[in-house]
Amino acid sequence: MKTILVQPYGYCFGVRRAQRIALEAAKTEPVYCLGSLVHNELAIRELAAQGVRTIQENGPDLAPLLELAPKGSLILFSAHGHDKALESQAHDLGLRYLDATCPYVQANIEFGLRWKGSIAYIGTKGHAEAEAFCRNVHPLAFFDAKSGELVYAHEGSLQGVIAQTTLDTEDIDLGLKAIEEKYGPVRLLAGRCPATEQRQAAVEAALQVADCLIVLGSKTSSNSRRLLTLAKKKGKAGYLVLDLAELRRLDLSSFSTVALCSGASTSNEEVERCYAYLSSDSTRP
Repeated sequence: MKTILVQPYGYCFGVRRAQRIALEAAKTEPVYCLGSLVHNELAIRELAAQGVRTIQENGPDLAPLLELAPKGSLILFSAHGHDKALESQAHDLGLRYLDATCPYVQANIEFGLRWKGSIAYIGTKGHAEAEAFCRNVHPLAFFDAKSGELVYAHEGSLQGVIAQTTLDTEDIDLGLKAIEEKYGPVRLLAGRCPATEQRQAAVEAALQVADCLIVLGSKTSSNSRRLLTLAKKKGKAGYLVLDLAELRRLDLSSFSTVALCSGASTSNEEVERCYAYLSSDSTRP
């Protein structure tokens, strides 16, 4: 069996930056992250071992989590963005905070604020990034990429559309079509980040020759699930696995060429372990 290692792989820039912020602070005191810093269980466990504790969210509203952090402690807003109103609430509760929002996510929010009241958004309802955008910008309309429907569309003059950074082009195109049916011709002002674009393009290229795609990532990771969707759209087999242990349980004997890729919240080391396994004789029947 031939194995194609799809590049780039491993943590994206935003994830590496968030981890660096968290671990640097944790050298001197415990850090409490509101929700998952990144969507990967292995990464969260590694962070916990180094003093970065996760206060798990039970829904899109992060405000209740502030009440769970010890008074006077240092909290961390994750890479996915957050409602800026939480910062003043944290101060009122006697909490200090650090912001690990991905620069690309933050750029979309800031761009949306420039057009506040006249922007539509394409994203996944309930996803942390989409929630952060909507709570800060209050878009005129919202297209849910998961259900494929306009969740709401208020009356008003629409100046443009912004999309979640981890979507694929088909989701964005469907969203634009639905929004145009309501408001007329629109333009996409901002959307996928460079890491998302590069990974999706590389996976599509690999699927030209591979008959199976293996995505290393968490089922909670939006960008990982999107990569898996690319295989299904091309009628190819695809698997989403968290780590080498899950990969070992797959029967790959019927495939001639496997493409291995990773979501943006999977470590380089885990990818390389899995590539070494696939490239060895271990996968042969």
